[in-house]
Amino acid sequence: MISKRLFADICSENRKRRLWPTALSITGCFFAQIVFAFMLLGVYEDRLREGRTVIEDIRLEYFHNVLGAGSITVLLIVFGFALINALQGFNYLFDGRMSDIYGALPVKREKLFDAFWLNGFVIFAIPYLICHIFTIILGMTRGYVTMESLPTCALSALTILIIYMLAYMTCILAAVLTGHLVVAVLAAGVFMMIGPAINYGIAFYKMVFFMSYVGDDSSSLSNYLSPLSVATRIAIEYFSEDSVTYPVKAIYPVGFALVVSIILFVLCRSLIKIRPSESAGKAISFAAIKPFIKCVITVVAAMYSGLVFFTINDRIGGLIFGVIAGLILTHAVMETIFEFDFKASFRHFGSLFLSSAIACGILLFFIFDPLHFDTYLPRADRVESLALSDNVAYEAMNSIIPDDEIVYGPSAYQSRNMKLTDMTYADPLATEGAKYVQAHRLERIFDRNHSYDYGYEDENGNYVNMTFRWTLKGGKTVSRIYYVNLDDAEALSNFSKIFDSREYKEGTFGILKANASDFNSISWQDLSGNHTVSLDEAERKELIAAISQDIMDQTFEELMNEKAVNSYELIGDWGRTHNNIVYNFFLFPSFDRTMEFLSKKEIGTSWKVGEDKVNKLELSLYGDNDYYGYWESVNSEEIQTVLDNISITDLDYVNSRIRTDRDDAGVNVDGYLTISNKADFSVQINTTADLPEDLLKEIKRSYDLDDSDLSLSDAGWVTMVKN
Repeated sequence: MISKRLFADICSENRKRRLWPTALSITGCFFAQIVFAFMLLGVYEDRLREGRTVIEDIRLEYFHNVLGAGSITVLLIVFGFALINALQGFNYLFDGRMSDIYGALPVKREKLFDAFWLNGFVIFAIPYLICHIFTIILGMTRGYVTMESLPTCALSALTILIIYMLAYMTCILAAVLTGHLVVAVLAAGVFMMIGPAINYGIAFYKMVFFMSYVGDDSSSLSNYLSPLSVATRIAIEYFSEDSVTYPVKAIYPVGFALVVSIILFVLCRSLIKIRPSESAGKAISFAAIKPFIKCVITVVAAMYSGLVFFTINDRIGGLIFGVIAGLILTHAVMETIFEFDFKASFRHFGSLFLSSAIACGILLFFIFDPLHFDTYLPRADRVESLALSDNVAYEAMNSIIPDDEIVYGPSAYQSRNMKLTDMTYADPLATEGAKYVQAHRLERIFDRNHSYDYGYEDENGNYVNMTFRWTLKGGKTVSRIYYVNLDDAEALSNFSKIFDSREYKEGTFGILKANASDFNSISWQDLSGNHTVSLDEAERKELIAAISQDIMDQTFEELMNEKAVNSYELIGDWGRTHNNIVYNFFLFPSFDRTMEFLSKKEIGTSWKVGEDKVNKLELSLYGDNDYYGYWESVNSEEIQTVLDNISITDLDYVNSRIRTDRDDAGVNVDGYLTISNKADFSVQINTTADLPEDLLKEIKRSYDLDDSDLSLSDAGWVTMVKN
């Protein structure tokens, strides 16, 4: 008769065999949580004492780095102890003598499994929870943890235990399916990494083969193919929160992890019942799964091998060679591991042929795109809104996005804030972009013509890349990059109507939603130097109203026919950012309200303010032939001649892709302009003007140019860019 206390006795006896994992678990949790928390406390106290941050930011960082499920140190011990506790607890499966001893006990295999599983879970859970509670108390003594955040901390601890359960059960599955410790470690590594490997592999192949690929795979199923992928997804959701709250979006991956953990528990418990005792010492416990495992690993390894060779020579031929080499080598290695015999690498070619067929199918899929990923266009009735991120104008622009982060350039702001609901003018642009991709994708693949990866201008047109981010009904988002020819009258007309719409401007110009509390001063540069002026609240509100109205009133046609005369930066006091420039804007001649406000505050309305006081010019030229040219002058006539024939590069680039005089551009020359030691600019200079002879000589010498090179067009602009 079996004792009712047998299960407890088995657990007790098994714990005696787990003394070193228990000690290691206690030590690991102590250092990963308590010691790490103490290390951060000193850093936080210094930052608070020096006024570099506020207590709210410290509370958020303490939660993210110590208490939350995104803590890197905690996740490291989660996966480390999942592997140790699983393989040490079930190490009898790798020893034939121990398997026979446990098999002879008057207890079912399932009961043994339950006892060993429970001990492996408790060994990590109890030290982790004790240390977690201690770090909460430690945080509360410093004011970094509040009573309101305690439920969130408890949910985070539960989340960590669920992640551990998923990783632990995955490692147990590796032990059950194998019969050798080394093979079990390799199998656990494969199970852990297969998700990220597939995820990144798909992303890399999309990048190589698909012209319109954006890189947004946040909703990909491959994010759920392994414990590491799920944990990463949860951590991302934690760090996306800007307050000490449990992330709602983390509920889905956490629930998925719990369900899969239960499924794996039932699966492993069932496999233990039918696992042959004689499988101890063999590479794989169940011969039937060998071909499947070999094919999966061989295909993934071969596809990555292709990427390695592709990065070396940037040719599809190199990629194909890498795939073939990867198939052969991986097959040989897998057979050697499975059979513990080098001669086995020349056997079982059936799995090699199957793996080759699968790899070939994957390559053909990406090359010929049968699902039309590269030319995807959603049906109009499925689209809720569109965010159009373009590189047409206003590239050098700062904005605050909703999570109080400052971004540079409009694209990030547009992708998060723009909601175009009228597809009348956007759909034709996307359609033309998809046709362009269809016409050039195979040339890009086989000829590796990288000019198709960027916007460019040549005799065939003025192509700019636009990112279309559709939000479909139901909440799913789909993004593609398409290339649109703005020399095409219809395309230009469609984009101009989009630009003139309120939805586009509200989704592009963050300053339209600015508050007077976001900044406290305005800064600018002109020929007389750098300037900063403080503004009171009423003045800040007046400036916001003026620039907002001018931006809304500026038409696309006006933007095409005028140059920015200066740029301005709005300075705030943001503790979380290294750069306190929260907004900037460009001043155009048509901005009457802003001009009036700036003039009233005696703020310069042109970069040429102070032109009459310039007494020295310096130009540093960074040439193409290792010659660094330099020119300077104190002659007032020469200074005036140069100033009359230059354009500030930063101002010119605001709308250079669409401005009607853009064809005046000529040779690109790197350089640096200094004005009277007070201001410096990147500039463009008209080389066909009556410039000083010694300046033209330096330009020619720096770039190995002749007279014809300096007169490539009617204006012959040479760009001098700050190095």
